[in-house]
Amino acid sequence: MTPSRDRFRIDVVPEDPEVLLAVLRRSLARSPREIPPRYFYDDTGSRLFEEITALPEYYPTRTEERILAACAEDVAARTGAGTLVELGSGAATKTRLLLDAMRSGGRLRRYIPFDVSEGIVRRAADELLREYPDLSVHAVVADFAEHLDHIPPGEDRLCIFLGGTIGNFRPAEAVRFLRGWPGGSLRGALPARHGSREGHRPARGRLQRLPGGDGGIQPQRALRPQPTPRG
Repeated sequence: MTPSRDRFRIDVVPEDPEVLLAVLRRSLARSPREIPPRYFYDDTGSRLFEEITALPEYYPTRTEERILAACAEDVAARTGAGTLVELGSGAATKTRLLLDAMRSGGRLRRYIPFDVSEGIVRRAADELLREYPDLSVHAVVADFAEHLDHIPPGEDRLCIFLGGTIGNFRPAEAVRFLRGWPGGSLRGALPARHGSREGHRPARGRLQRLPGGDGGIQPQRALRPQPTPRG
């Protein structure tokens, strides 16, 4: 099924193949050799990752879902956002918790998935347009580490960066990336005391930010090999 044209738009940011090849050459010339994680997430890689997150052995996704389920309504109310921007959106499975909260608060208007895989962006958009009849989707196919300036403009936007993707950056790269986010910080829109909305005023007309991370991860468990029935 093709997404409704009047509610769906997609921007594909062109990339120079020579630049991509140069990045790969530099990465493979390092010791130890490496490949930037973004190269794993073509349409096939994105689909395989979604399968991995559903395995019993892979606990981070379920943990984050529980956290989002507990705080999604609070986040939606505190930010007052009507547009949800998601970096590295993938299948947007967990995202629905925030979309539901924004819809129940009567604010949901637009979703902006930002991902390197055009196939998974289109698939997720198709599903969401059917699930949310009043939602419009403006997708961006690009590397968010390089093209944050392609986030569509608008008021009352909340930009989320879920999961442990920040771990794909080296520490210095992660700092530069977070400092380069446009707009204001979500922290500035929240009251000092968690759970209290007294005196709160949603930050209007700017892009608020909500990054995720593996702050509660257990190194011994994370670094232990995780055998699965599929290898």
